[in-house]
Amino acid sequence: MKRKFCFLFLMLLFLNISFSSAQEEDDLTLPEKSKTKNSKKKSQGFSFDKVFFGGNLGLQFGTITQIIVAPTVGYHFTDRFSAGIGGTYQYYSDSRYNFNTSVYGGSIFGRFILIKDLFLYSEVEALNIDDMEIYQNTLEMKRIWVTSVLVGGGYRQRIGERAAINLMLLWNINETSKSPYTNPIVRVGFEF
Repeated sequence: MKRKFCFLFLMLLFLNISFSSAQEEDDLTLPEKSKTKNSKKKSQGFSFDKVFFGGNLGLQFGTITQIIVAPTVGYHFTDRFSAGIGGTYQYYSDSRYNFNTSVYGGSIFGRFILIKDLFLYSEVEALNIDDMEIYQNTLEMKRIWVTSVLVGGGYRQRIGERAAINLMLLWNINETSKSPYTNPIVRVGFEF
């Protein structure tokens, strides 16, 4: 449990450092008059124009049926740094073993634009999954929470003024035998 909190703490620290360095860079590149105007805008606080929505969808039918819905909502803190939260629901069914299950959970993420549409990405995700355990020669199923710390990068292909498709290559840096992912993880998503 302490290990999970350490990963969460490091993730939040990374987000804070990224936000701070991005903010300083934005301030350094503005002329004096723009800084004054920009400071007034910042003091106004939240702007709905900086909110974005997106996520991932997945469908597979046949012997193995899989349906994935993973919406996200985020905020562009600067032109280069954004962060947000997401939810995940996954239905999985394997007709060979007459097995079906649901996986659900949530995540927090951060993204930092390096150059143009190339970005760094990090995410802490907690998923509730079925776990099989042998107890006194009997197979038992129980629900457990599994935390994954995902880091990597990606490419954003713009398809409109606010819309984009994101292609990411991620690694689960705390992979265990219970982890729902194997490295590397390829993820395709969208945002608008």
